[in-house]
Amino acid sequence: MIISKNWLEDHIDINLDDSIIESSLTALGLECTIKKEDISYKDVYIGRIINVSKHQNADKLSVCDVDIGNDQKLNIVCGAPNVIKNAKVAVAVVGSSLNKGNFLVKKTKIRGVLSEGMLCSEKELDLSSNHDGIMILPEDCKVGTKLDDHFNTKNDTIFELDLTPNRGDCLSHLGVARELATLNNFTIKETETSFNKDFEYDEECTINISNAEACYRYSSRIIKGIKVEESPEWLKKKLISIGQKPINNIVDTANYIMFDTGHPLHTFDLKKIDGNCINVRYAEKNEKITLLDDKTYDLNISNLVIADDKKPIALAGVMGDNKSGISDSTVDLLIESAYFKPEIIRKSAKSMGLMTESSKRFERDTDIESLIRSLDKFCQIINTICKPKSISDLKDLYLKKKNNVIVNFNIAKCNRFLGTSIKDKEANNIFKKLNITLEKNNEYKIPSYRNDLTRDVDLYEEIARIFGYDNIPSNNTFNANYSSFDKDELSLIKKIKFYLMSNGFYEHYSNSLVDHNNDIIFSDFNQVKISNPLSNKMQYLRSTLIPGLINAISFNLNRKQENFKLFESGVIHKYVKNVETKSIEKQSITLAFVPGNFKHWKKNCSNDFFTVKGEIIKFLKYLRFDKITFKDKKYKGFIHSFSINVNNVNIGYFGEVDNSLIKHYKIKNKLYFADFSYEKLNSLQNDKINFLVPNVYPSISRDIAIEVDSYVESQSIENTITSKGGDLLKNVFLFDVYQDKKMGDSKKSLAYKITFQANNRTLLDNEIDDIMVIIMESLKDTYNIKQR
Repeated sequence: MIISKNWLEDHIDINLDDSIIESSLTALGLECTIKKEDISYKDVYIGRIINVSKHQNADKLSVCDVDIGNDQKLNIVCGAPNVIKNAKVAVAVVGSSLNKGNFLVKKTKIRGVLSEGMLCSEKELDLSSNHDGIMILPEDCKVGTKLDDHFNTKNDTIFELDLTPNRGDCLSHLGVARELATLNNFTIKETETSFNKDFEYDEECTINISNAEACYRYSSRIIKGIKVEESPEWLKKKLISIGQKPINNIVDTANYIMFDTGHPLHTFDLKKIDGNCINVRYAEKNEKITLLDDKTYDLNISNLVIADDKKPIALAGVMGDNKSGISDSTVDLLIESAYFKPEIIRKSAKSMGLMTESSKRFERDTDIESLIRSLDKFCQIINTICKPKSISDLKDLYLKKKNNVIVNFNIAKCNRFLGTSIKDKEANNIFKKLNITLEKNNEYKIPSYRNDLTRDVDLYEEIARIFGYDNIPSNNTFNANYSSFDKDELSLIKKIKFYLMSNGFYEHYSNSLVDHNNDIIFSDFNQVKISNPLSNKMQYLRSTLIPGLINAISFNLNRKQENFKLFESGVIHKYVKNVETKSIEKQSITLAFVPGNFKHWKKNCSNDFFTVKGEIIKFLKYLRFDKITFKDKKYKGFIHSFSINVNNVNIGYFGEVDNSLIKHYKIKNKLYFADFSYEKLNSLQNDKINFLVPNVYPSISRDIAIEVDSYVESQSIENTITSKGGDLLKNVFLFDVYQDKKMGDSKKSLAYKITFQANNRTLLDNEIDDIMVIIMESLKDTYNIKQR
């Protein structure tokens, strides 16, 4: 929100330095910074056209003699149609700059005639969109004065406020003035309106509100006999000071009221309203509207519109259409000042992808009691600057009363909450500054413009703001019940990311909006489709992280990178019909392995399937998981794949990608992926760390090599060894896999190191021999092994 100090002085008499105003507003919770005046032109002067003559070599050009003061006269060639003798104009002399320094005015010849400057239009000075001709200034302007001095841009201070969404009451100069008044005991200036009411509204127009829940109140007046023209200087200066471009006297006045009081108004050309009837209703099925941005929008039944007898003429609270608004031919106008339910305006604006100054205020809630004041202030200004023939009486349909909120406040509870010792009298003085009045028995009435105050804790915050956060004493201790602390469900992610990045993985972030064809390669989930996609390739929410990582792998491989590892942590989505949101979110962690050769002076080696498995086991061991097993299982998009289990709970899978399914990525390398369910990892995670006393007794190891059928899984053999090894068995480790032509494809050789250790004594060789006999007999009976 941009605020002008000069404009603030229309509401309060300010005798404070700019820096104090800045710090005061920030202390009140309205983050404020002083914004340096940023005009788009430099060294532009007010001049007077002394003489005008036709250009000898061009029919549409004029040669002007221009006086810019201090006995300086310039010869300027101009093509504007409204160049007239004795007109006061804006002159960019040689060396001046326009468009924020991007255009430098130079001395030049135009069709053989020397031009020593430029006569500027309002658009060229970035003052408005008007470029029909040069800007003609009022007669009382002093020749030789710099244009920025004329507009008083250097005598004003501009403040920029960063408002929180709940402070819609501060989206106006009046709202900010109220805030300043609370700290500095300023008095808000009361303004009175006075104009004649010449005819009855109902003689010209009727108003119908179909749903009082959507439009609580609708106020309106009609003004006849106006002339649409350029706004007076004071009005243009006000709007220009806050970065708004003047348009015409009617539109500018409506904008001025919005930025002054905070309540948006809308103006219609009365003659363009079919049936002389205003209908506030929801849009009908298949209705369309072309708004002021000249774009046509499809309406739905949740969009609130202002309509005449034939069609919608405005999207309520957001924007008017491009036909019923004010134009140069407008003579009679209808002014709308309404209160719309904030949720409805927010949904309409979002559904259309629009954000206007009007919708910004309606979304945050406006003051229902300010409708008439804003409407009448508009009428008084129009009555002054336009001299209309007549103004109607007030038409005010207040169908749903919005009562002032009553909040019960207890000073003792407030002090406990804030850690203060504020007295009743001091609290009441603060409430008086805020226009919060005591009704009875600690019940306080909230002013209608403070829609954000609904609970006692809201009043506690108001007390703290005005009392001063810096004045609240600090406390070095804090007491709370341990059960009140919630577990951080995402804390494990930090731990996982730390481990992966410490072990050579690079983190990747991919777009959560994906192409349908890439996503279904690796996922069986029903996809969630976006209702308003950005493009055909971003129509769905991802149901797996793998395609995004493959895209990153392809990018890096094309740039000669090899032998690298990536990971991504993110949300995936699954469409579920019987859920209210139609989708379920799940947190997933995916690891990507791109193997390559390790060059070494002794020998070259490369990563493979078993290297990836080892990385996975190492990762899970870091998370303090013990019973890690793998089971052969087919997963979509993979040639070879295995489920990953911890304590017999499936936590994910890993495998080698079937490259034939991703030909469009043109990847020749083998790719391995491991995908984990974060929820499963988190549920199995044990935060307790148990200390084990180091075993002082020596261990005994036995190595065995066995020949077995090639289809037998090593995991099954390890399980058999573990089951027969008893309590003394500590570890089973596969250290070699071997096959040769003599064995054939149906056999393979596996070699294991089996370690035994007792906690309270030194083991004897003969007792280990006895256990090994039992193990070998069980392996022969179960797998028909042959000891090598």
